Amino acid sequence: MKKILDYSVYYDRILGGWIGKSLGGIIGAPFECHKQFRAADIKTLWPKQLFPNDDLDIQVVWLEALQELGIQPTSRQLAEYWKKHCFYTCCEYGVFIDNLDHGIYPPLSGQWNNKFFNDSEGCPIRSEIWGFIAPGNPQLAMQYAGNDGCLDHGKTSIDLEQFLSVAASLAFFETDPVELFEQTCRCVPEDNTGRQLYYSVRSLCEKYPDEYTLWLQIVRKYGDSDSTKALINNAFAMMALFRGGNDFKEIMRLCVQNGWDVDCSCATAGALWGALHGSQAFPKEWLEKMGKTLICACDIPHKRALLTEFAEETAAIGLEVAQVLNHDVIITDAPAVKVRPLPKPTYSIEYAYDQDTPVLWAGKSTAVTLRISNPFEDAFEGTLEIIPPKGRESSCRRVDLRIAPGQVQELVTYVSLKDDMTWLPKKSLFTVLLYKGDDTVLTDRFGLHGAVQWQVYGPYWDMWDKDVLDICPYANDELTCNPGNLPEFSCDATQSHVRPTFAYLDEQALLTRDLPDEIPYAVETGTREISREDLYSFNGASCCYLVRTLKSDRVIEGVSLSASATCPFECYLDGKLLKSADDYRKLYARYGAAPQITLTGKPQRLVIKLASKLDDFKFSMGLYKGTPGNKGAYSPYVQDYSERVVR
Repeated sequence: MKKILDYSVYYDRILGGWIGKSLGGIIGAPFECHKQFRAADIKTLWPKQLFPNDDLDIQVVWLEALQELGIQPTSRQLAEYWKKHCFYTCCEYGVFIDNLDHGIYPPLSGQWNNKFFNDSEGCPIRSEIWGFIAPGNPQLAMQYAGNDGCLDHGKTSIDLEQFLSVAASLAFFETDPVELFEQTCRCVPEDNTGRQLYYSVRSLCEKYPDEYTLWLQIVRKYGDSDSTKALINNAFAMMALFRGGNDFKEIMRLCVQNGWDVDCSCATAGALWGALHGSQAFPKEWLEKMGKTLICACDIPHKRALLTEFAEETAAIGLEVAQVLNHDVIITDAPAVKVRPLPKPTYSIEYAYDQDTPVLWAGKSTAVTLRISNPFEDAFEGTLEIIPPKGRESSCRRVDLRIAPGQVQELVTYVSLKDDMTWLPKKSLFTVLLYKGDDTVLTDRFGLHGAVQWQVYGPYWDMWDKDVLDICPYANDELTCNPGNLPEFSCDATQSHVRPTFAYLDEQALLTRDLPDEIPYAVETGTREISREDLYSFNGASCCYLVRTLKSDRVIEGVSLSASATCPFECYLDGKLLKSADDYRKLYARYGAAPQITLTGKPQRLVIKLASKLDDFKFSMGLYKGTPGNKGAYSPYVQDYSERVVR
């Protein structure tokens, strides 16, 4: 049975959602990334300054995308629209834009090289618009959210965006947050992460009435040192809605008190509360302080739009969707809207990489599967051509195709670096042309990241603790025995030692030249992160040296070389120590201050020393550049360089 929704209610609930989103972002922003239980006072929540917030800004961009592209944008269309109009490139956004520049499209753009941010808050925070334009149709809202979330995230975050979009879709017909979440759980798959999170948080809220004890239980179950992780922040948003009831200020207080990515939890809880209660339920003094316009950082037409206009235009898209795609609701007494024709069918190609690894290797080929779609009623008879960039090869260059009406044909090509190439480019874009007779009916491209080329020295280790004893206690002029025979040294039979500051080879020489007597070997890795398992199987405390040679396409100044490791390390470029650490910490590619370097356009030698007293270690490094302005997105990573092939 179709749901009936009066337009006045529909519009007012949307307006309430956008007001709640705005207020939540404003109130939470000063406390963003504060990972602590902070006793909060409602009287002091309002900030001294109002800041824009990506939680809302990206949804403003999405409204304009729906207005410009139509009501059925594909993931790839959304990705390309973001690149043109949305300047956010921090964290997972930057990884996604970098993948897009490399010809790697959704859904892989949200997962490849995105291990750290794969399950962060970037897509759950932009969920509401998909529910608002699909009122009463949770499946359609979930489809929209899935097409969006895969741009820059993996399953956990996509699940949460879909869960929240379904909640936003159903909020027009509910007033109680608990019942809203119960209805949402009935509409999403059983393995949806948001569904599982809701039941867990509900159980904790019922079991622990004390605020601090409840907070502690949530932290114990979902806590992470990365304040942007999606699970803990959505747990706090749900908890605040459970405990805050009809009191918006109390909900905001609870979110601020809980900490972590507070602007996100405040904005998520605020948006759903506003969609449940409408625009008139908010504290009047906060509405007056906020003003009537959006606070948006993106340089787009709606940058300073009235919230009422933004809500009206969101509702207009929802009315159009209701007439074309949403057959689960009837919106009564609604103004007339223009219903645009659906996009005309076109030939299209999707790309899949062997083991979801879009990497061009120096030592092997990469299988790329092209899925060519024919949406027409007539068979396609024509030719597909793949044009590789200079120095690269494709096993399939030109092939005749016949694709039945409405069918998809798969074609596998193997791409590789030519054998005579001594430098491996960071970016490889292959052009794809589809011909029908003499006409070119499709021009497209796909791409790969160039594999990182490591020359590895090691592993090196000490048999005993040489910081304590200069002479081995169980292999010397007076004694040779199993260390297990000496109780104080028996552990040496099962473990190794390492001295992070000790030179296990001629380190000064290695800064300028290779050391063949150390018998180095080559390792190729696909991502910015490398682990002990990537380098060798030796298990125990060890030291190794990693060497790469880089050459930029031109002189590039102002590059930030950001490196981190889970163990003590040293990083040298052109013989100069750029960064070092003597402790153990969580891996993060952009940790701490990054030294500024110039890529000279000539070969530059990078040397990394890693020394870990633990069995395992990880290292990550990125070359970053500034991104200009606030209109359009530019990859924060340097792309215009090559690496000397190590074979």
